[in-house]
This record gives sequence, C-alpha cells and structure tokens, in this order.
Amino acid sequence: MEEEVTIIDVIKTVRQELKQLHSEKRGLEKTIKNIKNELKRLEDKEFALRNRISELIQTEVQLNRKRKDFEKKMLKLKEKLMNIRKINKELADVWG
Repeated sequence: MEEEVTIIDVIKTVRQELKQLHSEKRGLEKTIKNIKNELKRLEDKEFALRNRISELIQTEVQLNRKRKDFEKKMLKLKEKLMNIRKINKELADVWG
C-alpha cells in the first residue's frame, strides 16, 4: 500500500513537472517568435537604410559632377573676364 502511494506521488510529481516544462516550452516558443519578428523588422529596416544610403551616394555623385562642371564654367568665365580687362587696358593705353 505504501508502495502504491509512493508510485502515485511520483506520477503526480512527474505530471506537475511535465506541466511546468510544457509551460516553459510555450514561453520559450513565444520568446523565440518575438525574437524572430524583431529580427525580421530589423532586417527590413537595414534593407531600407541600405537602399537610402545607395540613393544618397548616387545623389552625391551627381552633385560632384555638377560641382566640377560649375568649377570649369567659373574658370572659363574668369579667363574671359581677364581677357576683357586686358583688352580694356590696351584700349585705354591706345586712347589714353
């Protein structure tokens, strides 16, 4: 009889432990699911940020080209102004 009680107690204890383990398993599965969702969200954000960086790099390249073109035009304009000043000085010397 005492042996039966002990077996019943062991079975009850094992059932309780199984319930506890099952509960812990559900908790861990929920945690894993949340981590997976957060990881997916972060990956999506990373992808969007990488795309934005690529767009900004392309814009930077275009702006650098425009800046170089502008600098070339400014240099040509300065050369023309220097020629005009030179001609004006020569004319002033001739008429002066």
